[in-house]
Amino acid sequence: MGQNPEPNRRPARVVILGGGVVGWMAAAGLAQAVGGRTTITLVDEGDADVGLGPFGAAETSLPTLRRFHQLIGLDEAALVCGGGASFGLGVVLTGWHQPGQSYIQPFGEVGAGLGPVAFHQLAGRLRAAGRQVRLADYSLAALLAQTGRFVPPSNDGRSVLSSYDYALHLDLPAYVTALRTRAERLGARRVRGTLTDVESREGRIAALRLAGGDRIEGDLFLDCAGASGRLIERVASAEPVDWSEWLPCDRVIVAERGDRPDPHLYAQSEARSAGWRRIVPLPGRVLDSEVFCSAFAGDDASGAAVAFASGRRREVWVRNCVALGGAAGLLEPVEPSALHLVGQAVAHLVALFPEGPDAPAEAAEYNRLACTEWDRARDFVILHHHANARTGEPFWDRARAMSLPDSLAYKIELYRSRGRLALYDEEVFEEAHWIMAFDEQGMRPRRYDALADGIGAEQLRAHFERLREVMVGAVRGLPPYPAFLRQLCAGARR
Repeated sequence: MGQNPEPNRRPARVVILGGGVVGWMAAAGLAQAVGGRTTITLVDEGDADVGLGPFGAAETSLPTLRRFHQLIGLDEAALVCGGGASFGLGVVLTGWHQPGQSYIQPFGEVGAGLGPVAFHQLAGRLRAAGRQVRLADYSLAALLAQTGRFVPPSNDGRSVLSSYDYALHLDLPAYVTALRTRAERLGARRVRGTLTDVESREGRIAALRLAGGDRIEGDLFLDCAGASGRLIERVASAEPVDWSEWLPCDRVIVAERGDRPDPHLYAQSEARSAGWRRIVPLPGRVLDSEVFCSAFAGDDASGAAVAFASGRRREVWVRNCVALGGAAGLLEPVEPSALHLVGQAVAHLVALFPEGPDAPAEAAEYNRLACTEWDRARDFVILHHHANARTGEPFWDRARAMSLPDSLAYKIELYRSRGRLALYDEEVFEEAHWIMAFDEQGMRPRRYDALADGIGAEQLRAHFERLREVMVGAVRGLPPYPAFLRQLCAGARR
């Protein structure tokens, strides 16, 4: 007997509010994945892009963003050569442990273990014997950033040139243009207009009304227009989760200034007396953001500062509305997580894409994944504030003394005990990121892995010397970053 045909369904109508980077990432990702059976309409109000929060018109990413670009077919070379983007090998953090002390948080592997013994455990044994070891000296990304050399990593897993990774520093207006062009080619439609009203029916959003009389109906609505949450607030009843007890910074001042034409291969994050400063390098200029706590800033506080609050919504998918980016939560960008969280949100939405107006199981799983990822990223930022030795400065004394979320407190205690790292589900930052932050900010294990004692002293010494020798030799053979850029862009123009 033949199967009954599935009842005819009108293609799902997705309506996105927000014509900035978050909205167009969502539009491009959904158009690529489900555009054949879904109409995607983006409402662009033409305002300043605050979809990621008030942290300025440039952003640095994690290497995972490149997977999103591959998914939607975005040309990386075109972004760099024509879109104001640049490559990044990590983040340099200054003053987070002691004033003036710097370290780099590189992308990719750090060192190499021996058998079952991890590299940082081997370093612990050498330190116990009195040898000074800095983990970043065994990171190819760190060495490339320090020497100003760059090529993409090798695809040959046997090569040391496969051991590092890279991300992008992005001029957001140019990035939005590239995303919009790609999304529209994939079938997404842009409607220009200012939101004046949100129509609801039986507790769900039914349509958006725009100035001039346009009415945009939909089945699923994405709030991508920033922390005001003008759509998600219509359906969410619970108060957001407040993180200010751990992350009290609540003001930001953003400025842009000229710089060298070939930018550094790293972003910078510099601790200050009442907060911190971020520098994102772009071709010919940098975005400079001062993030601080108004309660500790005193006379340094400026009327030009924009207020914000760290935290997230208790649920980011409620009924038929999903909040992404700043509408879902805000987190200080000490190290890059914002674009990663948006990319992951889009990936989860594709995997759990609803077939009808009611999708309680899909919404519950989406909320579990997305909210857990926000909390994991939060813990990493809290670690940077908490693991400081800046004594005598009230802002930093408070951060060092504060009670921690249980998830972070357990991770810290386990690492301090024996150098083991508790990685939870939905981690945003990789094991190497956590180990580097612990190590450079003074939270070193009280003892190293006993298995390290099974390795002969001479074998261990030779291992470290060989690692360093191979990495330094590999870096010497690579072109300076400006030369690589010239070659890349010459090829892109052909």
